[in-house]
Amino acid sequence: MTDTPLAIAPAPRILPDPGRDRHSPCVGVCQLDAMSGLCVGCARTGAEIADWPGMSDEGRLEVYARLPQRMARIGAAVRLLPWTADDILSFVAETLTARCGAWCVGTAGAAGFVRAGALGCDEFYRGPDKVSAEGAGGSFAIVGHEKLRAFAVQEDGRDGAIVLGLPRRRADELLARRLAPPRDWLMPPANADEDGCACRTAAGGDGASRERFLTALATLTLADSRSEDAARLIARAAPLPRFAVAMAVYDPAG
Repeated sequence: MTDTPLAIAPAPRILPDPGRDRHSPCVGVCQLDAMSGLCVGCARTGAEIADWPGMSDEGRLEVYARLPQRMARIGAAVRLLPWTADDILSFVAETLTARCGAWCVGTAGAAGFVRAGALGCDEFYRGPDKVSAEGAGGSFAIVGHEKLRAFAVQEDGRDGAIVLGLPRRRADELLARRLAPPRDWLMPPANADEDGCACRTAAGGDGASRERFLTALATLTLADSRSEDAARLIARAAPLPRFAVAMAVYDPAG
């Protein structure tokens, strides 16, 4: 495994869609702390929150840049990153090509864990709306979505695990479409749990049994799910805001 650091920042080449605003750092916990004057959820000042609708994209990114230090001061559990959907896919691709860290897909009840180095790059794909990799250790894929967000869990005063999340209602709709028969995609899936994940067992081309873990946007297929490692990594996604469902969780330390 390489020790190559992965930058938690939007790609400089990514420019916002002129017809779409960059999302705000709000995580649905909206309360100003009387002592610091900062929102206990997003760490913005009252003025920054009020001015946000009229800010340029450059101004919004400047606000985002001030938040990590503030998060440590107020003891926030998680921060929403400014990444666009393309930024997120670029980040995922970087972890896979650098073979750095580990990914987990699933929920507390059923999840799979794989180190990026075990996936290899022989079957790597980076398209406009999808990233995937396959190797001896299994296969992993994630699809981009305009509502996909990246959250950095705050651990020991700094960014730790990265959680890719989707609004719960949208996640439920997309997972239902993935699991239902083609002609009955409007029907809710019978084998998805309440946290927006499904687990299926399938036979591989070599006849070996593999487990496949599905969320609305991510798929992880493994011969060995490494359930204990998966459970530990999934548990670190607990601070995710209630409105969101985890699509996949990344551990930089692997």
